[in-house]
Amino acid sequence: MKRLGNGSVKGMGPQTAIWNFPLIEDGQIAQLETFISTSTIFIQTAKRDGTFAIFEAYMNWIDPRQDGDHMNGFVGYRSGLTIEFLIVAVVA
Repeated sequence: MKRLGNGSVKGMGPQTAIWNFPLIEDGQIAQLETFISTSTIFIQTAKRDGTFAIFEAYMNWIDPRQDGDHMNGFVGYRSGLTIEFLIVAVVA
């Protein structure tokens, strides 16, 4: 972040999209892991204004050892999984 002359701040880093999963099944985590690569992938996600777009991005699993927290009473589910996507280009 960089502070501007009018007191506001502006992000100076790469454009990112963050996906937070409050509750996700183990099988869904395994499906997402198949997309982990050093190559770009295409995702469709919401922009700031609420409209959807397709982006070319690098997938960044915040901590590859962390697949979310185990929850008592929710066998086969995890909570708190976060995936970050570094946007390369807006496709559509």
